[in-house]
Amino acid sequence: MSTIKAIYGRFFIWTFMYLCFCACKRQDPNQNKPPLSQEHDSITEWIDQAKNSSLSLEQRKQILERTYSKIKWNRNDTAKSKYLSQISLTYLRMDDSLAFRLTNKEALKLAIKINDSVTQAETHWDLADFFRDKVVLDSAFYHFGVAQKMYSDLREDLMSARMLYNMAIVQGDVKDYTGSEILTVRAIEIFKPLEEDEHLYSCYNHLGNISVELKEYDRALDYFETALDYQKKLETADNLEQVTQNNIGIVYQEQGEHKKAIPYFVDVLSHEDLEQTEPSLYGKALSNLAYSKFKVNDSLGVLALFNKSITIQEQIGDIQGISRTYYNLADYYLKNKDTSLALLNARKSKAYAIEANNNKRLLQTLRLFTHLDPKNT
Repeated sequence: MSTIKAIYGRFFIWTFMYLCFCACKRQDPNQNKPPLSQEHDSITEWIDQAKNSSLSLEQRKQILERTYSKIKWNRNDTAKSKYLSQISLTYLRMDDSLAFRLTNKEALKLAIKINDSVTQAETHWDLADFFRDKVVLDSAFYHFGVAQKMYSDLREDLMSARMLYNMAIVQGDVKDYTGSEILTVRAIEIFKPLEEDEHLYSCYNHLGNISVELKEYDRALDYFETALDYQKKLETADNLEQVTQNNIGIVYQEQGEHKKAIPYFVDVLSHEDLEQTEPSLYGKALSNLAYSKFKVNDSLGVLALFNKSITIQEQIGDIQGISRTYYNLADYYLKNKDTSLALLNARKSKAYAIEANNNKRLLQTLRLFTHLDPKNT
């Protein structure tokens, strides 16, 4: 069971943090404007309307196609470059990979031709986001790095630091924790004099996650407490406090101190409207609480917690979360000597791990099978 015990602390929310802290991505506000009209027949207006989520996806694509056609006749290369960059970003947010790659490539080519460094940096940033979403992490890291150098040369310190943080997140994804820590510290050194409290929160929370992966638990707790200090300075902190409380619970869970971990997960789940505002975090906290409860032999309501977690994760398509929760359930049934149900849940965990391209989870489930199916060890 020692191998199994070591597995469960790994509930960090690398992807969640990346998506939750949208300040670390290019801003793309949805302005909810009315459909096209002659009164607002301009390129900027059309691009804004294409961001309007109240319109159908087909309508939004038609608007962008119309915008692109008009841009082709624009003789001002500087304006054309910026418009193309905005269009490609909009396609990226619409998850239209082909249209994004085509317009992004065209925007970058034109920006290089006219020596527009700002647009070049933006297009590389967008490419990095695209590749990270597609889990092509070496390409994501490369393009974040190109954007970072450009912003640094332009003396855009805030943007440069944001790229450093994004590069650190990618390095964390590939388990280069030392490299990730170095880049995060570099970002902090820039964010501090700028008093960028939200970015500083993100950095220290990330350092906490790294420290747990390195089994430096005291440092992790210190980093998470520092993150909370910055979170308290924010006027609108969303659910950042709950993210960090969940991570502190994970620290104790990783150390096998489940009695200490439980109150943190309970606190996260008690936050009003969290299930609606951050269902991914809510589902993870449910699974974490269920796991710690069964580890202290408190079986009351454990299955209900696991099942609710799976229901939420299935509804939002959290494949990583589903794989983790089924893995927890397999361990639960293993401890309760129900080998058939343990095998059933382990197989589900394995299938979702493969679907999510999560090799770490896949390896963990294969190790679990050595306990469940020794004939095929």
